[in-house]
Amino acid sequence: RVSSFFSGRLTQNIWGRVSLDVIAIIATIFGIATSLGLGANQINSGLGYMEVLEESFISTVGIVIVITLMGLVSVVLGLKVGIKRLSQLNIILCAILLSIIFFGGPTSYILDGLVQNIGSYLQNLLSLSTNTQGYLDSSWQNGWTLYYYSWWFAWSPFVGLFIARISYGRTIQEFLIGAVLVPSSIVFLWMGVFGNAALYQEFIEPNSLATAINNDIAVSLFVFLEQFPFSQFLMGLAIVIILTFFVTSSDSGALVTSMLTAAKKENTKDEPPMILRIIWAISLGVIAIVLLAGGGIGALQTSVIVTGVPFAILVTFAARSLLKNLNQ
Repeated sequence: RVSSFFSGRLTQNIWGRVSLDVIAIIATIFGIATSLGLGANQINSGLGYMEVLEESFISTVGIVIVITLMGLVSVVLGLKVGIKRLSQLNIILCAILLSIIFFGGPTSYILDGLVQNIGSYLQNLLSLSTNTQGYLDSSWQNGWTLYYYSWWFAWSPFVGLFIARISYGRTIQEFLIGAVLVPSSIVFLWMGVFGNAALYQEFIEPNSLATAINNDIAVSLFVFLEQFPFSQFLMGLAIVIILTFFVTSSDSGALVTSMLTAAKKENTKDEPPMILRIIWAISLGVIAIVLLAGGGIGALQTSVIVTGVPFAILVTFAARSLLKNLNQ
């Protein structure tokens, strides 16, 4: 449980532990619901750009339902059958798309840019991490930095518990390699390949991507892929990847929330009751639809900020407890 992350007076009584778990559940619900809503919106935009499906609120809701049902099937099948196999498929498809962009795009330009990007990131990490744009009248900080930080913190309880669940029996060294170093390296590679390929495309054809981003950021990926050979295949592959990404988020989120709400078991390897997994898988989709209907993308962004910021404060206490326990 999330309450096991903490030590001190707050966890010495049942109400303190329950309160921490409830906050984690709320953050997880709205963090995943935001992801489902935004993912459905991007899939809807992609299908509309390909002229496969007309963009509308109804079609977005339909896509959320499809993601929810696929996540429901995956979480019902369990960790080793449903979630594991779907995640493996997702990684394979990502590797295929990444390879096509890398070898089919400006390969030397991508490599040069990737090396420079990593150096710039390491050089400016501290200054960028503490930059609040306090002396500028800019909406960037609220619309991007604060929003994404809150979103990531909202994901932290369920991602932390899920990784702990699948890493049971591993050493700390194995955990750091598998959950920190390898994923971070893949993110560097992914952002470097796609980012530099997009920059090259913008240099060759000025404002081609910038205009698409300003008009509808959800469709910019498909405008980018349209410049490659077999663009229809690539756009279709991208939609499948986006779909599987959000299905794996939905199923793992449903698994973790059912773990948090299930009665405590002696064997940590036991999966939570089937009925709880079903209830939470459906609930995540319903909440995403309600937020979309109530206020669209703006409601999704607001909800994740409201729930993510409080948990960000708790993360600092959890980090302190972790260091204390490691020293012991």
